[in-house]
Amino acid sequence: MSNMKNDKFEFLWLIIKGLYWASLCGGILLLLSIPWLFLNDQAYGLHNSLIPLERPTYNALMFLTISELKLFIIAFLLLPAIGLHSALAPHLRVVSKNRQSWDLN
Repeated sequence: MSNMKNDKFEFLWLIIKGLYWASLCGGILLLLSIPWLFLNDQAYGLHNSLIPLERPTYNALMFLTISELKLFIIAFLLLPAIGLHSALAPHLRVVSKNRQSWDLN
């Protein structure tokens, strides 16, 4: 019974690690989009050749895209990872104390 519980918690820790890594990858993607803000004229020329948009509409669309990316990274990746981590941290302390006591015996 105890082994099954530990397997479930190990699976949850794997999910937490995955969420942290996804948050890191999303943050890197967000950092890579910063030059796009500074090269706004060149990006507008490229995108306008594909889909004609007025300049204010294009600016609003680009800033909306970047803000939504930030929102999704924080709301769906980072905050659940922090919440799960804080909820499972006390269990990790108990498990590590139990392992140390078994190792000493």
